[in-house]
Amino acid sequence: WPGIFDQPGQLGGIRACYERELLANPGLSGRLEISFTIGEGGRITRISAAGPVASAAPAVGSCVSGRLRGLVFPSPEDGSVEFTFPFTFSPG
Repeated sequence: WPGIFDQPGQLGGIRACYERELLANPGLSGRLEISFTIGEGGRITRISAAGPVASAAPAVGSCVSGRLRGLVFPSPEDGSVEFTFPFTFSPG
């Protein structure tokens, strides 16, 4: 589903999750992996965050997960589909 994270405001909102935490932890950088399941109707039914950023700053993973829950994807043809999507964050 190319371009799904290009929906208006999505990438900026995801970046804002990181930048809020960066104020408290200026050295925070690295990878955040979001794993999620898209169910019938195109809604996320399960989501989790992992990786160095999620370990060092769980609030970033929670914030990004919350933002993604609001997205509506095309309905999967076979009931549900699982994805893992990496985000790489760095200051500046």
